[in-house]
Amino acid sequence: MIFRGEGGILATGNKRSCVPDALFVLLSGLGHQVELEDVRAIMPVDGNTLFTDADAFVRGFGLSLDRVTKDFMGSGGLAFQLLQRVAGGFVVQLRVTYGSSDDSPDLHCVAYDGLTIKDNHKYTKVKILEASDRTVQGARSVFDSLLPGLQVRVINIYQLR
Repeated sequence: MIFRGEGGILATGNKRSCVPDALFVLLSGLGHQVELEDVRAIMPVDGNTLFTDADAFVRGFGLSLDRVTKDFMGSGGLAFQLLQRVAGGFVVQLRVTYGSSDDSPDLHCVAYDGLTIKDNHKYTKVKILEASDRTVQGARSVFDSLLPGLQVRVINIYQLR
C-alpha cells in the first residue's frame, strides 16, 4: 500500500496472469501508456501465456522480449547474476517447489527493474533490493522470500528491450 501510495504501479492477479502482469508493470515503469486489461488479453482461455505472445504484444511499443538466460549463467547462479544488474526490465520465470523431492513444480513470473522485484500476488511486498540482497546467498533468499516455505529458483530470464 505504501508503494502504491507513493505512485508505484503494481498489478494484482493470479498465477495464470503473471506474465501479462509483469509486462504491465515493466511497460508502465518505462512510461508507456498501457491498460492492464489490454495486456491480459494475450492470455489464452486455458493454460499459460506464451512468451511468443508476450513478445508480439510488446512489439507494438517498439520493444522486444528476448530470452537472455544464457547471458546470466555464471558463478553464483542465475539469481545472483541477475541481481547484479541495477537497471533494465526483466520478466523472471521462477520454478516453485516444496523442495527437491517435489515432482510437479509450478512456474511463476515476476518483474525485475534493477531496483525492485514485483510479484502479482496481493500479499507479496515489493522487494526493494539492498546491497546484502546482491550476494549469492542474499539473491537466493530474496527469491525464496516471495513465497515463504517454498523453494523458489530462477530458471529463465527475459529482457524487455
